[in-house]
Amino acid sequence: MGTLVIKLIPKYYPSEYDIMNLLQYIAGKGKKDAEKISYIGARGLSLKYKVAAEQIMIMQEALRKNKNRRIYHMVISFPTNIQNDILIIGFAKKVAAMLWEEYQVFYAIHNSTGNKHIHFAINAVSYKTGNKWHKSKIELTELKGRIQNTWDRLNSGEPLDLDYKNFA
Repeated sequence: MGTLVIKLIPKYYPSEYDIMNLLQYIAGKGKKDAEKISYIGARGLSLKYKVAAEQIMIMQEALRKNKNRRIYHMVISFPTNIQNDILIIGFAKKVAAMLWEEYQVFYAIHNSTGNKHIHFAINAVSYKTGNKWHKSKIELTELKGRIQNTWDRLNSGEPLDLDYKNFA
């Protein structure tokens, strides 16, 4: 059902202000032109962006990992003919669980352009190990391939085996 556009935004988000602003934007609560949101989800965080940002910052402070890149921002865009929110929500939940098993994730489906897209904010620090999430260019290419493969499997009718107890 089409190729996804998957981008890891090359920004560091080093300050608490940056973290709060990113989650605010993802939640569609921007200052100027609010984003049109059809769904907000999280893994290991509150669904309220202010609380989620605080949870990320508290965990990073506790682990003394509050320097440099503190959060990652990934966007997955769908072809314009994909408009089924139920399908996209299931996909977003699967991606969050599959790729960032040890990391807190806050995400939302945006409808502000001609194509639906998901913004993910991923805490750069693992809540299980305290290690930061680092990926080489090769690993990022593999990650994008896994995302596309998951989308392709979902569209072929293969069940995604979602464990909903781990999701907000």
